[in-house]
Amino acid sequence: NSTIATPRKSGGHQEQQELSGGARISYIFNHIFSSSLLQVRAFDGLSEEEIRTTICNANGTRPSLFVPEMSFDILVRKQISRLEQPGLQCVDLVYEEL
Repeated sequence: NSTIATPRKSGGHQEQQELSGGARISYIFNHIFSSSLLQVRAFDGLSEEEIRTTICNANGTRPSLFVPEMSFDILVRKQISRLEQPGLQCVDLVYEEL
């Protein structure tokens, strides 16, 4: 945490040991939330076999040069759900600050 000076009513400065208000919310987004998102790896929890199987199931009997939209949606939704916990943590921290 950073030390910041806040004005006192007498005109001097009072030292604070923690960020507060908008500065704390900015810190939550820029440091806590962003670092928790960086820890979520794109392919964690997805094996190559699972990717192949999902693509084959979407193709059926016809071959395809490109990844079918349906299999892409299935795989992406699974990975996006892994972002729920960091998002909820961020919401909780911001709510506590308000």
